[in-house]
Amino acid sequence: MYVYAIQDSGGNVKFGKSNNPIARRSNLQCGNANYLTLVAVCQDDDYDKAEKHLHGCLRSLNIGMVGEWFQPSLAITLVVNSMLNGHLDWAAQIAMDFCCFFAPSQAKSREHFWNRAEGSGWNERIHAQTAG
Repeated sequence: MYVYAIQDSGGNVKFGKSNNPIARRSNLQCGNANYLTLVAVCQDDDYDKAEKHLHGCLRSLNIGMVGEWFQPSLAITLVVNSMLNGHLDWAAQIAMDFCCFFAPSQAKSREHFWNRAEGSGWNERIHAQTAG
């Protein structure tokens, strides 16, 4: 499975998961007036947790009531660039940092996310990336 980022012509980005991100973009295009571009794809065994992690950490950037579309921002750009370079772990770290430091109403501290990720494998993977 893959975690993908699709950007619309207005700059908004959708993070999702799919077995076939190219087909998913085509399906989404049918119901969207803006042109959609598949901008990043990362394959990962923990795709479900990765997608939920990104959505949860970046939720202050959600557009309206839609949980998978995010307004353009530096945080979104950094997450997408990390994905482009094949670093879904780094993308998750950037999302966590954004939430903890720039959207404090969503998280009291980094520990909140370490505890939330406990047992998922993300905790250890992110810590290994940042400790090195």
